[in-house]
Amino acid sequence: MPLDDGNFFIPRYLLNIERQISTCASAEKVKLLVARKAGYLARHSQIREAKSIISSLRKGNQNFNPKLTGWITLSEGMIHHFESLNSTLAKEKFQKALVMGAAANDSELEAISAAWVANSEFALGEINQAIQHLEFSLTKASISNTDALGRALLLLGDLLNWVGKPDIARIYYKQSRAHAVTDGDIAMQNVMFFNSAAYAIAHLTLSDCQAPVEEAAWRFIQIELASARNFNAALRISGLTTMIPTLEAELKIVQQKWGEANMILCETLPQISDEGQQRTASKLFAQRAWCKIHLGDQVGARNDVSNAMLHIEDCRDLDDLYVLHSRIAATEKLLGEIQNATRHESLACNHKLKFLAQQVATLDSLAPLLKKMSSETKSPA
Repeated sequence: MPLDDGNFFIPRYLLNIERQISTCASAEKVKLLVARKAGYLARHSQIREAKSIISSLRKGNQNFNPKLTGWITLSEGMIHHFESLNSTLAKEKFQKALVMGAAANDSELEAISAAWVANSEFALGEINQAIQHLEFSLTKASISNTDALGRALLLLGDLLNWVGKPDIARIYYKQSRAHAVTDGDIAMQNVMFFNSAAYAIAHLTLSDCQAPVEEAAWRFIQIELASARNFNAALRISGLTTMIPTLEAELKIVQQKWGEANMILCETLPQISDEGQQRTASKLFAQRAWCKIHLGDQVGARNDVSNAMLHIEDCRDLDDLYVLHSRIAATEKLLGEIQNATRHESLACNHKLKFLAQQVATLDSLAPLLKKMSSETKSPA
């Protein structure tokens, strides 16, 4: 992969777009390519340049050409997503891009927009809607639309990982990676490394809330997370600035490295709101309380229990709520607050049962799509 003068990787995907722009004779097609370039720059955390390109395209699109407007809006959604992980604003843009794709009869735009809508819906906990848009994307995408197929298959892998089916998830991660490699889309490969490690650590944390986890369970995941961190650092993508350290802290909690985990969380917690991770704050305060009680800091532990409850309205994911209440219950027990501990144990149990039911329902909803894809894979070309 080439390097620029500042020793940054220049992805083949971006080089291909630049090459097409320089050789394209159609002014309208050039604008479409430039809009796509803006979206890819956003995915590489080059937000300022992406915004500048979009602003220029908007000024030159006074007639609101539906196709160009759709691609511009898609890239605006990516800017929202990668600048602040604001899934609500990103989803609005992706939905508009999807509508514009239909109006322009642009199936390529429809397929990739639907995949991004589904991605945002999953992040917002709108699981059924996400599956519907995911299926639409996979149905709409042609075999040459590697951008849409790569994104959609990545999300399918994430959904399967989330419901506790990592072996099946790996099948679709592999397919997604193949499309990303074909495109030279190093940004998507970076996200794939991160997501795989993130779901593995999430499941470890759920297990650790019930009983200490053995080293054999986390040894490979530690290597996987280190690979994700090193790959992201090599690409100099800033979108995961606090997310990777947060994962490292949660893994260290499983490893009972209380001091190291506490230090990382003290550094990252003040920043997470700026990076669109406010919904995880409550759980992370509870995790830090668990660290502090093991470090003998009872005052700090009590303060973080209070902080966790202060931010609990932002915590909407059932698995995070289970971890939150489990850690608070265990912390309160060590503080001698037995009545509070019992109350949080009950809440944790309730959220765990709801989460397990949600996993089963999601897998049931995915079953028809998985059956269809399995059938298509087995059919001769």
